[in-house]
Amino acid sequence: MSGLSPNFVESAQAYDLGFKLPDTSGSVLPQKIAILSPIAATKQSGFTGYNVAKRINSYAEALEEYGICPATIAMRILKPLTGGGFKGVVDVFPIEDADGASAGAGSITPTAVAAATSSNTHYIKFNGRKSIEGRYCSFSVAKDDTIADICDSIVAAITGFLHAPVVPTDSTTKVDLAATWKGISANQIEIEIDTNGDDCGITYTIVDIGSAPTTAEGAAEIDDALTNFGETHYTKVLNVFGSSVFTTLSTFN
Repeated sequence: MSGLSPNFVESAQAYDLGFKLPDTSGSVLPQKIAILSPIAATKQSGFTGYNVAKRINSYAEALEEYGICPATIAMRILKPLTGGGFKGVVDVFPIEDADGASAGAGSITPTAVAAATSSNTHYIKFNGRKSIEGRYCSFSVAKDDTIADICDSIVAAITGFLHAPVVPTDSTTKVDLAATWKGISANQIEIEIDTNGDDCGITYTIVDIGSAPTTAEGAAEIDDALTNFGETHYTKVLNVFGSSVFTTLSTFN
């Protein structure tokens, strides 16, 4: 659990219910985690499972079912591709986007006096992570590359990176980014370029997802999902919506 970024996937403190039954025996409850999360925009067409628990057993399964979204990012840490991780049960409750929800946007703008002055490999980091599941979102800069060349390389790197939480669009002099899911939780995506010891004369200006005026909009409605907890006792609820749903969680608890 320590691997979950507090800036990206928040734990709802009101639902940290512990693992002991309230009786004299102190029997240990099975560890069960519920994740309330939007799903990727590319997975929404025809999707009918909103607010209903689905048992997810691996990161790969979450990726196939929901695309890159907060639930999948959490599953990457809880039940990674490499095995191991959390041994208990994880149920995902997909939350439908609010009316008018937007994905939010950002950008990467490379600039240079003329062209790249040397060759190197540069890395795109998401929320501080250079490597995700042993893979890197990297691109090559060659001496004399133009800004258009570098933008092409950035787009190819992000498009080819399985774990990217953004979709790139080549605008020739910059790369526009849109979160892979909609709603306010996308405002926690952070982008960074690691120039690997040699910037090749290139300066990168980053506009993170959620920076004004392109902040993602759309607060979640989680009441139906909470009702569908039924009699299941979840020992932890992962809330990616932050303070916007604290009142709802507190009232339900």
